[in-house]
Amino acid sequence: MRPIIKLLTPILLLMCQGALGQVKEYAYMRELEGITDTWHQINLPDDIFGKVNQQLTDIRIYGITTQQDTIEAPYLLRSSAPKADKTAIDFNILNTSHHGQKYFYTFEVADETITDHIALKFDQHNFDWKIKLEGSHDQSEWFTLLEDYRILSIKNTSTDFQFTTLKFPAANYSFYRLTIPNNKNPNLQHAGLTRQVIEKGTYQDHQVTNMQSRHDNQSKSTHIEVKLAMAVPISQVKVNIKEDFDYYRPITISYLSDSVKTEKGWHYQYRQLASGTLNSLSGNQFSLPPTTLQQLHITIHNQDNAPLTINDVEAKGFEYSLTARFTTPADYFLVYGHTNGVKPDYDIAKFPENIPSSPKTLTLKPAIAVQPTPDAAPLPLFGNKAWLWAVMAVIIAVLGWFSLKMIKNA
Repeated sequence: MRPIIKLLTPILLLMCQGALGQVKEYAYMRELEGITDTWHQINLPDDIFGKVNQQLTDIRIYGITTQQDTIEAPYLLRSSAPKADKTAIDFNILNTSHHGQKYFYTFEVADETITDHIALKFDQHNFDWKIKLEGSHDQSEWFTLLEDYRILSIKNTSTDFQFTTLKFPAANYSFYRLTIPNNKNPNLQHAGLTRQVIEKGTYQDHQVTNMQSRHDNQSKSTHIEVKLAMAVPISQVKVNIKEDFDYYRPITISYLSDSVKTEKGWHYQYRQLASGTLNSLSGNQFSLPPTTLQQLHITIHNQDNAPLTINDVEAKGFEYSLTARFTTPADYFLVYGHTNGVKPDYDIAKFPENIPSSPKTLTLKPAIAVQPTPDAAPLPLFGNKAWLWAVMAVIIAVLGWFSLKMIKNA
């Protein structure tokens, strides 16, 4: 009996009055296979993201019992995004001195707390210095942490760029000494010592099917169009430049959010995701708020410089999965694609520590359209030539039959 119910479930799901109230407004459904435990993981494949909203809130898991009751399984949405824990560290500036063309700043840290970042702020702009950072337990013997580490600032009418954060392997010295070679006082305004612990995330590369670059001499800018194989969540974009000389160019990254067909052709609407500075120091990886997209538009403002050569553009995103709880025997389906889907509110979200970290993964069957949208209006009955010939054949047969009957009667 159960195999028959399982075979007919997609039809029963749509016909059952109880299910209609919950499922009929979703566009797609996919059967879940392999449910054996209370907790399971469901990896979301790439082809789902183009059919759900940007916030991924229009996803539900519904089950159909043998009594044809509809139940809902709670889930927790998870991603492979990195998790950072940043802690500020108390310190004192002990000495500020200079000797010749070098300025020295000494910081004292309480209890030799571990640190790996020092953010610097100066009361001046437009500098390019190669600094040295040392650590010591007693100010008698110093150990080099950074040497010839480049920090710089560029500020003019079109650019405001700073690279003044020192990143170094985690250290737990009581004293840190910063050396800046310069013939004038750098005017260090502020220094912030922090420890940043990052739980490494996982990115997956998404295929770029087409990339086109063009230069606009009038606006002194380079425009790059990047198209992906399908609409997927993107969290990072990397622009690979061929040149090996120094460059600092403002950059904006947008995505195609909508397109409208007008009498003059297609009108494309772009929405800005991020802005920053394309430069020869930081690797040109730009973090984006996770956004489902298929087409990117990148603008590089060259100002009075010659355009850069773009080797390629890389697009990466996090992996997404659902951790769901199943307590009632049923045939379960993942449904998605709700025009007004809102984020569900489940109890399990309040107790994440009680959810297994690595539950068994379920298999997703191919998608079934709950409410298929016709690609084109069907032809009228007599607009189809096959039907027309069939009707004509019937008419001829009927007329022939009546003619033969009339001749026989005569």
